[in-house]
Amino acid sequence: MQPLHQIIALYGTFNADMSPLDTVDISADLIKMISGGVLTIPKNYELKRKYSIAGHRRYLQIITDGRVFNVLEDKYENDVSIDLAATKRSIAIVYNVFISPLANWQGIIAGQLLQMKSYGIFTEADLYVHITDNNGLTESAKAIIKTIVPDAIISSSTVNEFEYPGIKLVYELATADPERNYIYFHSKGMSHGLFTRSLTDTTLLERTFSHWRKNMQFLGKDGVEKVGLFPAIGDENPFGKFGGHGGYIWYNFWYATGKYLSNCEEPVLTDNRYYYEDWLGRQKGDEMPVLRNDSKAIYDIKLIDKNFYSSLEALYYLHRLMHKDNSSDIVKSIPYTIKSSLVLYLYVKVKSLPGYVSALFKGK
Repeated sequence: MQPLHQIIALYGTFNADMSPLDTVDISADLIKMISGGVLTIPKNYELKRKYSIAGHRRYLQIITDGRVFNVLEDKYENDVSIDLAATKRSIAIVYNVFISPLANWQGIIAGQLLQMKSYGIFTEADLYVHITDNNGLTESAKAIIKTIVPDAIISSSTVNEFEYPGIKLVYELATADPERNYIYFHSKGMSHGLFTRSLTDTTLLERTFSHWRKNMQFLGKDGVEKVGLFPAIGDENPFGKFGGHGGYIWYNFWYATGKYLSNCEEPVLTDNRYYYEDWLGRQKGDEMPVLRNDSKAIYDIKLIDKNFYSSLEALYYLHRLMHKDNSSDIVKSIPYTIKSSLVLYLYVKVKSLPGYVSALFKGK
């Protein structure tokens, strides 16, 4: 039997950097849940009734042997199991970035990464970023990315090929290592020349990835290979922009198993930018149209069992979410830094001043 790991466990609220704000030390309780180097947290394990800590989101942060695990207090489908002795991260994230000098590209890139970082996922995942830029801004973009995620693995190109580089990268990674789970997202809103991040962007990230640990519990169970807000149904209209098959996730923010991705067709270069969204539904040897039953919808309609959406349905329900998020406490859970271009700039410029930077973040 392996010796018990030295462990520090904090429960409470954290800022966007996942540094503690209002927390209590519960290390003694957590140590009792370790067996054979594996920490198992019961799915119904609740601390909010025991400790009166206010906040929209409360996390259990576990630090052991130089590694950090951030477990959101959530309604999990299964017990949360963490291998404290694992040396390899089981999640790979691919972030496809297209830089438009007409947009606030610094704010979009930094905002998306800071928002993802505030969910506590980067300590348990390898981040791969591909940058497409033909305006000499690549090195500046790399500096922003490395400031927020120092161990990010970055590649770049100069020709606009839509989302081909990111999709090709996630395909190659999954083919090389099909045992991992993968996350994909992209710089939504960049091509529209926006000065600030769009509500579409923040809502897609919030609703798709804020509960990432819970959502990833669906992968590999009951035939589920992909998870996203709105899985697509087949479209019988051969003149539809997506070519008539389902199996992908609308808006191209998703989770998938490496086993599934490695069996997708090898991505091809095409002028049809929508191909890189419906690529997720293209398994080798398929004949279209295809209606897939291997996806899990994150969006839940009360009293209705619905797991697939048409393009109009996805658009309708996304706008409902945007309206709801813009008028509720959800927006308050996204730190101010993520939405303010000025503070994003300050974050990058004064990262070496921890005290000042910490003051820029609100609790969640």
